[in-house]
Amino acid sequence: MPERMLIPSIEKRLTHFMELIMKLTTEFCTVFTALSLLLFVSGASVASAQNKGMGAHHPCAQDVEKFCSGVKPGGGRIKACLEQNLNNLSSMCEKRVTRMEQRQQQQEQEPPPGAGIK
Repeated sequence: MPERMLIPSIEKRLTHFMELIMKLTTEFCTVFTALSLLLFVSGASVASAQNKGMGAHHPCAQDVEKFCSGVKPGGGRIKACLEQNLNNLSSMCEKRVTRMEQRQQQQEQEPPPGAGIK
């Protein structure tokens, strides 16, 4: 085979190979984008369903949604919101918040572990 015939054949194969790579890259990016979007949407749904970190079965889940939906979680803000709305909470949630307050008061009154040991 003459040398001039080899070059067009190699060029043709390289062109075909590059087209194949471009097609696969495009398909991969499309699939990756679709999966990323799916994961993002499902993650947002799970977070919403858990009522800001509380499972759907938590006694205060509905109360958090009702009274504290605009409160950003973290730093005790949800707890403070529930305490502010204590008289409006469901009975189960009111009991839970009251118990949390009592435990916190007990912990504040108890000396820290190891206190008094020298």
